[in-house]
Amino acid sequence: MVKKLVPDKTVDTVFEVTPELVRACGGKMVIFDIDNTLVSHDTPHPTPEICTFLKKFEQEGIKIALVSNNSKVRVSLFNQSLGLPASHRSAKPFKFALKRAARRAGVSAEEVVLVGDQLFTDIWGGNRMGFTTVLVTPIKRDETRFVSLKRRFEEKIIGKDEKKG
Repeated sequence: MVKKLVPDKTVDTVFEVTPELVRACGGKMVIFDIDNTLVSHDTPHPTPEICTFLKKFEQEGIKIALVSNNSKVRVSLFNQSLGLPASHRSAKPFKFALKRAARRAGVSAEEVVLVGDQLFTDIWGGNRMGFTTVLVTPIKRDETRFVSLKRRFEEKIIGKDEKKG
């Protein structure tokens, strides 16, 4: 079980995920979580930096999708100016939204890099699919009680993984 929660890579910020990194992992597509990965959970729209960041992937021919467990309103508002393929209420770590995103892009699981900030949703879901997974340090820590509780468990798992080297 714990192995399914261990990311392939960890980064401090989403900006460390580059088209070169994605290609080095065999990726042709990146699936991004939104909240606390691309922007803080209370930032309704993509920042200019995020817009520029995402355009680099498109310019390099790397497909992008947004897969979020948040509401339709939240995801639609965030994606309004981007126009990317996006899923809301995705129920990560369950596979169906992740599988649908890859299928719509016409890529295999081995060609997908999933980037997110939570072990129990993003990383577990991506690992279950056979994606390369990248864990990003959360942008903001003032989260709901439920997410804060999950973070405590995540920190214990990450701590154990770091001790292994």
